Amino acid sequence: MEERQIALAPKLYKELLTVVYNHNLPINIQVQKNEGRLKMLTLSYDERDEKLIDWIIERVENIDYL
Repeated sequence: MEERQIALAPKLYKELLTVVYNHNLPINIQVQKNEGRLKMLTLSYDERDEKLIDWIIERVENIDYL
């Protein structure tokens, strides 16, 4: 298993959860702690899903409604 740590605003965190849930993606999300207004997350995934992780982070970070 591979891991990647990211920090997201609460709205982006909710969007990430929605995408993972709606598409049944093979990603385990653990909230490590809240850092001010950001949620520190650890994403766990299989090495073969590296491109999927890149895609989902890119998608969530580029949402226009914030």
